[in-house]
Amino acid sequence: MKKLLFLLPALITFFYSIAQTDSGSFYLHKFAQNIGRESYTVAHTGNTLTYTVDFKFTDRGQAVPLKAQLVTTTAHDPVSLLIRGSTSRFSTINDSISIQNKKVTIRVDDSLYTETLKPLTFPVGGYSPGTVQMALLQYWKKHGEPRSIALLPTGSVSITRQGKEELTFMDKKLVLDRFVLSGLIWGNEIIWTDPNGKLICLITNDAEGDKLEMMETAYESLLPELISRGATYGMQLFAASMKMDPTKNKTLAIVGGNVVDVESGQTLRNQTIIIENGLIRERCRCLY
Repeated sequence: MKKLLFLLPALITFFYSIAQTDSGSFYLHKFAQNIGRESYTVAHTGNTLTYTVDFKFTDRGQAVPLKAQLVTTTAHDPVSLLIRGSTSRFSTINDSISIQNKKVTIRVDDSLYTETLKPLTFPVGGYSPGTVQMALLQYWKKHGEPRSIALLPTGSVSITRQGKEELTFMDKKLVLDRFVLSGLIWGNEIIWTDPNGKLICLITNDAEGDKLEMMETAYESLLPELISRGATYGMQLFAASMKMDPTKNKTLAIVGGNVVDVESGQTLRNQTIIIENGLIRERCRCLY
């Protein structure tokens, strides 16, 4: 009995090292209006991490559910991805990707094929779920923050580190890392993580105007502030994409567009926005 009691702490430590679990959840929004939730768990077993994700939102009264399971090594190298469900009211996804001995087996709906694994490659099913993008960022950092990463089953993304963001949360300073990810949507995404790489906020900057905001539930109160900052960064990215010379083009006017007030949800049509040095200075209605 004494021997068993002596071994018990060691056994508890052993089994805890075999399987540890982390978890998190995000509120999903469109134009700051709550539409759903994404939850995930991360099981750490041996040298693998298994992310299990439940993603669901409601669009015009219709449920849009998605489930995914991503497996990586503890060094964040991908092993497999299974993703099934809906990405919108009109589109579904049924993909599975398995990597073994530098060979990739890919199933997209009823299509099955294999290919050789390229360097710097990660499986992603699109902008959702955000948990997979959190793992993608960890992979990107682990591999020296390369300029681009190939995606499975197809495509590529570019990721850039934008710097640190200081906010106030519960009367204390909160410092987040900010990134821009391009290639998953028609536009880009602005992503904030904590210093350990845990996703805090993701805002899509879609050229079609279909916004999505993901906010870690514990930090939900920071969403309006990050939406405001995200709008500024989005305009700066737009100006950069226009290859504006700051010595010649300090003012930009965007004419005849629709603007969504993220606080009221109201759409303001036929607007003109004046941008000076990357910052929105004025908004008014077009008179013609």
